Parts: sequence; C-alpha cells; structure tokens
Amino acid sequence: MNRGEHFAACADYGVTSGATCRGCGPSEAREGALICGRCYAAVKRNIVAAPDVIALIRSQADPLKAAVYDREMVTGSRGDSAPAPVQSDLIDAADDIIRTLRGWSYYAALGEFTSRIAGLAPGADAEEAHDAALDETWAILASLDGLANDASQVEALCAAFIDLPPAEHSGVWTIERAIRRWPLADRAYYAAQPCPVYACGMRAIRVTPPRREGGDTRYLCAACDWEKHDYDDDGLWLNFSKKEGKAA
Repeated sequence: MNRGEHFAACADYGVTSGATCRGCGPSEAREGALICGRCYAAVKRNIVAAPDVIALIRSQADPLKAAVYDREMVTGSRGDSAPAPVQSDLIDAADDIIRTLRGWSYYAALGEFTSRIAGLAPGADAEEAHDAALDETWAILASLDGLANDASQVEALCAAFIDLPPAEHSGVWTIERAIRRWPLADRAYYAAQPCPVYACGMRAIRVTPPRREGGDTRYLCAACDWEKHDYDDDGLWLNFSKKEGKAA
C-alpha cells in the first residue's frame, strides 16, 4: 500500500489532512515478494528490533528494580524483601513478543504453526530475554524472503510485525505496538559538553544508553562522526551529561 493513496470507497479518499487510514491503494510489490518494498523493510526492521525491545521491557519488569526502599522496616516481616508488583502489560507484552518470534521461527523451519508455544521463563531477566529472542530472530531473518512470498501467510506476517491491533484487541501486543509503547530511540540524548576532537568542538555528541542491562553506551558526534563506547579506554567521554531541553 502507498501512504496517502486510497481506494475510492475508503473513508479517507480525497482527505488531505487528518486521515486515519495509512493508505490502502495498491503499490508495486518488491521483487520476489508479495508485499511492497516499504512493508518488507518495515517487517525486517521490526524483526531486528524485537530482541532489544523485549530486553527493554524485561528490564522495566524486573521486580527487584521496582522495589520500594522507603517503607518502614519491621524485623521478621515478610514485607522486608517483598518486591513491588509488576505491571501486567510488561509481562503480557514480553510473552506476546517471544511467542510471536517462536511461532514464526517454527513456521519458517517446518512450514506449519503450532499452538504449543511457551512464553519467557518465569523470572527471565533482560539478558536472558534478549538471547531467547535473538535465537528466533536469526531463524526468521534467514527465511524472510520465502515468508514474504508465501501467499498463505504474508498477511499474517505483516499483522504480527508491522500492524497495530484494533482497539477491541487492546490486550494483544504486536511487535509494532510494543515498539511504539517502549521506543528504543527515545532514550538517547545530546550531551551538554562539546566534542573532544579539537578541530570539531561542536556540542553535537549523541549519547545512546544501552538497550539492555550490561550493554555499552554509545557516543557519536553528529558533526564530525567521532565515536566511542564504554569499552574504549581513553576515558574522554565518560563525563558527558545531558543537554537540558534537547532530546536526541
């Protein structure tokens, strides 16, 4: 489909602004696929992003990190070490994502779906969730061209990875919905300090925190392409602080 192009029967046909339909007019399919190049790229992009998204979700769902530390301590109380409750949408979203990935990985390997798909292991942390999702992601990517040319499942493929569920299915987490709910890019910021490269000196350092616990922070100058990571050892970038009022 082409954004802004609609069938005559579409409610947004001829609408120049405020359209709710993303575009229902036909567009040329990508070579070797039954969907257009833009949709193919979007499916692939969301498949690649899925492990980082599920890791981000699980890092926020960690009940130990959500614990309340200012409660009154009472010796012998069961509440001394009781973690705060975890939001149900964090658990549901992570399980829906891993089941989607495992379902499509199974289909890519055997040409059929199965109803026996497990979610994440109870208590799985961000690293474990990322690794579990990554295993399935590689399997799907290896078969993506065939999946995109599978007439029986290509619509379901798009529904799972790039569509948003209708309002009446608000409890369903597609990959696209999860990415919009927990966007990865929003966590980046620009540093208040200038670039350490003498010939540059621009205040254009974009700091991208790790997407999962234990990962590396990335520092990239948008002006001169200077780049460092936490694992580099000259230490010039470790004191960068957030530039107020300017998000990356």
